Amino acid sequence: MPIQRIRMLCFDGPNIAGPRPGVLLHAIAPRDIGAALRNGLRNGVQRAGLTIAALQIASAPAPGGLATQVWFETPTPQLGAALLGYLLDGLDAHEAGDGGWDDDDQMLLLQERVAALRLPIGAIQAMAEASVRGIPTFQRADGQIQFGYGARGRAVALADLASGAGMAGPWRGAGGIPLVATCGAATLARGLADELARGGWRAVWATAASFDQCRALLANPDAEIAIIDLAPADMLARGLAFGSCALAALLGAPPRLDAALDADEPLRAAALPLLVAEQGAVNMQLPYVERLQPFLPSQIARAPSAEALGQVLAELVRQRWGSR
Repeated sequence: MPIQRIRMLCFDGPNIAGPRPGVLLHAIAPRDIGAALRNGLRNGVQRAGLTIAALQIASAPAPGGLATQVWFETPTPQLGAALLGYLLDGLDAHEAGDGGWDDDDQMLLLQERVAALRLPIGAIQAMAEASVRGIPTFQRADGQIQFGYGARGRAVALADLASGAGMAGPWRGAGGIPLVATCGAATLARGLADELARGGWRAVWATAASFDQCRALLANPDAEIAIIDLAPADMLARGLAFGSCALAALLGAPPRLDAALDADEPLRAAALPLLVAEQGAVNMQLPYVERLQPFLPSQIARAPSAEALGQVLAELVRQRWGSR
């Protein structure tokens, strides 16, 4: 019987499994595949030229076999997932006695994919230097590397970083901008952005923002402050598009998400901005708030209603940024 792949998630930022990008697999196997996956990943990352860390593999009895969970951190989650899929395909082929499966051919395809997507050494070095300086970076949809956010950001072409043309400090002058992240607060997000604009700030905003929309907003060179109401589905499937924010608030209940395996996962996804915020607030009137408590930081404002929380967040915004 083949391995049943329940779900494989590729996280590009802080996520429900950990604070860094990585891959999370849930599967049901007809036998214990933990040792085979551990050995396969150890050898596979060397052959494919990948990096993983914090590998965790757990199994438990389940209808139809053993429920197997695999988690590891990696700076290249899509490629990490491809490696894990390659290993699962190999285990299935071996179990089925498939003589047509060629391990070397499949590994060659993976190596070619890794080579095509690998960043130039110059880009890796520049991003590492920026990280040491506390400057956020990410690769944009157009392939360029974004150093910093918004009006304090700068995009540099990979070719310039590879040749050294962008190495004269592409991070110089770059940095973060104030980011307010909410969940279930679309109306509030727009209202805060309008108030900041009246105060003289170039504020950008988005509601139900996906991971890619959030990144695009953070790369907007006009943005001095960003107010983003986040889509819970993308937070569950891909994690956060940023590593930190100034303020975060959870006002509304997240919807039922198809990708969730249990009732707590949407809650944990909705709470992610609170875990990376300098200041956070939560609506204590939410029906699931008691179940959410284990996932929340201890230093967080607790408001008795959504209306009260909106007032708290608006006052925090006024105190921190007010009129220019």
